[in-house]
Amino acid sequence: MGLKGKRIAVIGENRYEWGISYLAVTCGTGIVVPLDKALPENEIQNLVERSGVEAICYSGKYDGIMKKLKENGVRKIKKLNIYGSRYS
Repeated sequence: MGLKGKRIAVIGENRYEWGISYLAVTCGTGIVVPLDKALPENEIQNLVERSGVEAICYSGKYDGIMKKLKENGVRKIKKLNIYGSRYS
């Protein structure tokens, strides 16, 4: 998928899938950027842009926000993943 050594964000509620996503990134893929689930949408976008994130793993609750990020010109994001689905 071309994400070796890249920054990958993880955001979601405390749940099994969050832990698996976090550990998968830290144990071999790249650099994890954990995002606080309580942040407002503009702060999430700011952190994603400033950190240079190229992929995001998130729960369905954040689907609308993540799609807006991609539409709003956060061009560096190549992959979005909702827990339990394939990368889009």
